[in-house]
Amino acid sequence: MNKKKIVISGISIVVLAIAIICTFHFNDKKTGELYPMPDKIIIYHEGSSAEIKNTDDLFEQLYTINYIPERKEILETSIDPDGVEEIKSELAVEYVYYEQQNMKFEEIDRNYHKLLFVYSGWCENNVIFYEDEYQSGTISNSTSKKAVEKIIARVDE
Repeated sequence: MNKKKIVISGISIVVLAIAIICTFHFNDKKTGELYPMPDKIIIYHEGSSAEIKNTDDLFEQLYTINYIPERKEILETSIDPDGVEEIKSELAVEYVYYEQQNMKFEEIDRNYHKLLFVYSGWCENNVIFYEDEYQSGTISNSTSKKAVEKIIARVDE
């Protein structure tokens, strides 16, 4: 009888441990500071673009996948209009703000009306600021290309 209680207790502990591990694994969502809520989002994918308004179901999904990096550092990059067009012809998501926004860095403050999240090409995994033009110097972005493509696939449905 004592052996039976030990076996049942052992099985219960294993089942409880598996349940706890599964709970943490499936609830392991990326957390951090989000960028300011954009007024609209534009998706650039394979030469076409689609505007997602804040009333659209996909808006929230596209908005909540991009987090401000914990270490906000300007990465030295040079941005030219041809390069931006190349980025937009592949895969990018752009947050558009009707009011000017500001992000503070140690070395400078950056004003912007748009943020271009790059998921392919020469500037992949970076965010480009736009204020009257796309600005040199970017910040890093850790959102996976697969996550964005999965959401974008729903736009085409």
